[in-house]
This record gives sequence, C-alpha cells and structure tokens, in this order.
Amino acid sequence: DKLFAAFQCSGAGAEGGQGQHLRIADSTDDGVTWSPSRVVMWSLTPLWAPILHNEERGLQLYYCESRKALSPGGDIKRIESRDGGLSWSPPEIILAHEEGGGVPKVLANKVARTRSGSLLLPFWREPLNSWLEYAHYHPLQENPASRREPIPSAAPADAPAETRRGSASVLISEDGACTWRVGGEVSDPDTWLIENTLCETDNGDVLMLFRSGAGAIYESRSHDGGWSWSQPSATSLPNPNSKVGMTTVKGSRLALAYNHSTERRAPLNVAFSDDAGRTWREGPVVEPDPSGNFAYPTPIASKQDD
Repeated sequence: DKLFAAFQCSGAGAEGGQGQHLRIADSTDDGVTWSPSRVVMWSLTPLWAPILHNEERGLQLYYCESRKALSPGGDIKRIESRDGGLSWSPPEIILAHEEGGGVPKVLANKVARTRSGSLLLPFWREPLNSWLEYAHYHPLQENPASRREPIPSAAPADAPAETRRGSASVLISEDGACTWRVGGEVSDPDTWLIENTLCETDNGDVLMLFRSGAGAIYESRSHDGGWSWSQPSATSLPNPNSKVGMTTVKGSRLALAYNHSTERRAPLNVAFSDDAGRTWREGPVVEPDPSGNFAYPTPIASKQDD
C-alpha cells in the first residue's frame, strides 16, 4: 500500500502568491521515506488546501482555487486519479465561489465517513480580509515583520453585503463522492469559525470543532448527519487562532491535535475524549518548544490503532 501526501507550495515568502500550486508525494514504507514531490495542479491564481480522499474508483484530491481575489479560497474543485497518482482527470467544480452569497470557499480538513455511508467534507466561507478582524490572537502578531497589507479585490464597492458574511458548513455526499450538496451553516457574531474538523460520535451525532479568534476551540453538533447544526459554543480547550485536527481512534475515542495556548502556535498537543467530545483530557505533548510555531496538524489513525 502507498501513503500519499499533498500540500500547497510557493516560492514566495507568504501564502497567496500567484505561483502557489499543489504538489504530491508518496511513500511505500509507511512514511519513513518519500518520493520526490511532483506538481499535480497549478493555475494563474493561487491554489489552496489540498485534501486527499480515497474511494474504490480511485484517489481524489479536493482543493480551492482563488479566482476573484488572492485571498484564501474561491471555488472548491476536485481531480481524480485511477492509476495511483500518476495521472489526473481535468478539474471539476464541486462548489463555486458564487454559490451561497459569493463568498470564497475554503478547505482545511479531511473527509469523514459516517456509519450510514455518507461523506462529510468540512469547509467555510471566508470574506476578503476577514483575518484583519481577529488580529488580537492572529499568529501574524508573533512576527510583526510578516504582517500583510489588506488583500486587493476585484469586487466593486457596491457588491452585495452577503459577500462579506462568513460561515462554516459541510459538503455532504450520499452516493460515494459522485455528487455533493451543501449542509447546514454555522456562524457566531463575535468570532470567525474556520478550518473546521469533524467526526461522527458513538451516538450517531456529528461533532465539529473550529479554529476561532476568541481564544478557545469552538464546537457545534449535528443530530441529522450535517444538515443542521447547534449554536456554536466555546470548549474548555484554548486556541491561538490556529487550525486543529480531529480523528477517531480505538472505536469511539476522539483524538484532537491542537496548540494548548491562547497566544502562540506552540506547544503542539494531543487531547482525547471518551464521551463524544463533552470533556477532554490532555495527552502527550508532541512538540514542547514554547518558542516554536507548530501549525496545521492533521492526525490520521494508523492500521495498528485497533
């Protein structure tokens, strides 16, 4: 069996440049060594957040393409490979920038499969320059020299107000990733809720966790497979405006990778929950250096987990 890793790449000093493209590498020894990376998709505008997903018919790669601004996200697209990543299909749009109010769509975390067979792909709608609204906890504060000016946009001054409203949601497929529909929305008036990660719990509910600008990881729950969501609320776990990643291990146990801080993307921690995310206990510290910058964790359960 092969492992695949996909990532966005750029020669620029910051994300969002026009040369930002997607690359892929593979490993045949459980990640000990990796093949040289190779370009899998590029464009005249930035490409973001590749998400790999494996179906019986082949390997799928979901990603975002900026089209109307150089900000994160835009269209959610997909390419497929039926020969182990050697060649890929032409891209197809899964969710267009213009749908749902014309706000750019962004990905960050992997597809989850429920016991009913449905697939859930978390995404969020991020208005242009919304990161400036939550600068108090924003990691750019760690390095003043890296702070960016507002990103230019092609949007006219009288563009609809909906283009400035952010929210989180999921794409839902009930036919093995052939087609996708948009599920329920989640938003909070006091913070953005982005880079959402989700898992089905042992009672059949879906738990979704969010990066926030309010100093804590936020949560929302769905009782109907992602079509509607509870009002979001803060968990007991801190968050420095940084992505988290969640997966299921040992049956129903939840494992969460996150930064146990309200100010820095350090240290990098793991927490566990045995009660569907209602309470969390701290696990091992993966990266203890308090002066480090450990961002964008994505936990994956190994075959030896069970």
